[in-house]
This record gives sequence, structure tokens and C-alpha cells, in this order.
Amino acid sequence: MMQMKHWVELQYVHPLLAATVLSAAADYRAEYGMDFRVTDGYRTVEEQQRMKAAGKALVTSSQHQTGLAVDLAICNLDGSECTWDFRAYQFADMLMQHAFRRLNPIPNAKLLWGGKWKSLRDGVHWELANVESTYPLPVPLKLPSRPIGQVPPA
Repeated sequence: MMQMKHWVELQYVHPLLAATVLSAAADYRAEYGMDFRVTDGYRTVEEQQRMKAAGKALVTSSQHQTGLAVDLAICNLDGSECTWDFRAYQFADMLMQHAFRRLNPIPNAKLLWGGKWKSLRDGVHWELANVESTYPLPVPLKLPSRPIGQVPPA
């Protein structure tokens, strides 16, 4: 089961995206015996700039800043090992798309997977399109600090 500390990364993400991740994660666990680790959800402008400066991000502006994107790692159930095999993320996308179609109430909304992008392919990234965000928030968020671009521990 996705542990509570991984929920922290979803708490400022659009509710449809958070529900899609949680549903697909449950399906992935049941089907493959592996779990999702949410490595990134909402990012502040400052965090995005730090990630770009550290070479952990290729762009200075991201859908993470709007709460419309997540990055996932696929790990064994105890979180001690993660896979970066692209095929595992292809399977994850199939489950994410299925969960999204089942849960989506928003006309014209889409779930985009970075693994299908022609340039800057990003197999760990999913984002909503044609969905309004409530970000930026009028008050800066106080998010828990964590090392930039690292997989949260199990």
C-alpha cells in the first residue's frame, strides 16, 4: 500500500490526478506486485528553479507548479529497489489511463504521459491537460523539505 509519506506529494495536486494515481497504484500492486512512489507533485517556482540549477529539471516552468503534474517511481513493495525500465512505465501508463477514464468527470480533460512526448521524453511524468488549476495559490505553501529529485524512502 502507498505509505502516508508519499501522500504528502499528492496533497497539493489536482484531486482528479491524485485519485488517478491512487487508483492506478492499487491496480499496479495487484497486477505486478510493485508499488508507485510519488517523487514529485506540486512544486513552487523556487523549487523548480533549484531543480533546473541542479540539473534535475530541463525546464524552468512546469505543470508541477500548477498542481497538474506528478512524477512516479515504480518500486518493490518495501521501497528498497526501484525500476527505471521503460516498459514498467508503459504498463503504469496503461493503468493510469484506465483509472483516469473511469474517474474523470471533466469534459475534454486528458491525461498526458511524458513517455509519449517526441522531445524531452519523460517516462516518470504524468500531467492533466484541459483542466483548470487553482494555482498559484494566494498564500505560499509550506511544503516539507526533501532532497531535490530523490525518491522518497519507503
